[in-house]
Amino acid sequence: MRLGDNAFVATHDKVAQLINGSSSFENAQPIAQTMLDLEHTFDAHVCLAGFTHRDTFEVFESTNKADYQRNDLSLLDDSMARAAQLSLKKTDITRILRAYALMCTPSERLRIVAGHHSDTLDRIRKKGPIIKADEASICLAVTLNSQPGFSLRLRSKKGATLDVDSIFSRIESNLNGTNIALFHV
Repeated sequence: MRLGDNAFVATHDKVAQLINGSSSFENAQPIAQTMLDLEHTFDAHVCLAGFTHRDTFEVFESTNKADYQRNDLSLLDDSMARAAQLSLKKTDITRILRAYALMCTPSERLRIVAGHHSDTLDRIRKKGPIIKADEASICLAVTLNSQPGFSLRLRSKKGATLDVDSIFSRIESNLNGTNIALFHV
């Protein structure tokens, strides 16, 4: 509030937050029912994340409100971000990583420059479209409206082991008629 006239004034950081702030991701709405089905069937939190038009990586929709609070997703260390990169062209990954290198930690910057992240993605690609962060969490590379750069993560609510084959087939059967598709490496 301004002292002289008691008027409310939006500070620069609040204006930027309003302009760049979160809102429901319209392309995710058609798969909301699939996400809820997966949550119920596998007793797991389900999260859809991807690259924005500003080449930042963020959570778009989730069955767990805590996921919306995460704004520190590492493009190198977060399994959702790595899964999303599997569907991108190498030129797109290079462009995104150049921008990310300006704001990441020094150790991440070193891994980008040394080519370690590229090597990691190549190793993951050879294994297929599923990244297992641990037994209770998996991430899948997906496309939305035929656009690459998205991932779907399931994380067991109770830390139980997730059956990847069951999840994979359930997702594929539920995605028919939606704008989302599993990306096959």
